[in-house]
Amino acid sequence: MAVGRKGLRRPAGQRHTCGSPDPLALLEEDHAIQLELSDLLERIADRLPQVDRAIARPAAAILRRGIASHLELGEAMLFPLLRRRAPPTSPINAIVEQLEAEHASDASFAAELADELELTGDAGRVRNAEMPGYMLRGFFERQRRHIEWETSVLLPLARQTLAPSDLAELQDWIMSSARPACVEHSVAELQRVSSGPAACRR
Repeated sequence: MAVGRKGLRRPAGQRHTCGSPDPLALLEEDHAIQLELSDLLERIADRLPQVDRAIARPAAAILRRGIASHLELGEAMLFPLLRRRAPPTSPINAIVEQLEAEHASDASFAAELADELELTGDAGRVRNAEMPGYMLRGFFERQRRHIEWETSVLLPLARQTLAPSDLAELQDWIMSSARPACVEHSVAELQRVSSGPAACRR
């Protein structure tokens, strides 16, 4: 069983595909990928000042692509659909505003962390582990809270609010956008790497 944060689990082998009739299940898969990335970043932080080059640079690449992809999924499609259906007094509007604010800070934080991982990956170690350790832990702890909030609050509201036509629109957009949930990609694969080249496989 794949485990991210306590309470957020998905059965091993249960992976939704781009042909899934439930696009919100694909969002849950995207959340699982983000939690796997958080676990990977925690592993890097725990090993400082040593840095495994086979993990650091692929992790930086996943940070650049995966976080941007996750943010785009909300900003470009899910949030507008929710706003379109939610009445003015709905709590969805405040929730979406809060998540948008978190997304804005997450995007810049992810880029800074990716830069740091690339530098430390090239060197293989860091002289002072305090700064990269602080950055790593700050990011993965925030990311876990963010994903837990989206999983426990936003997605249940989305299931109650979105119409079948909205879900069809979301599904079409996901399939046309090469989402991480629509491809074979496992961050957990990198977590098993201890030496040698690591494949960042899409």
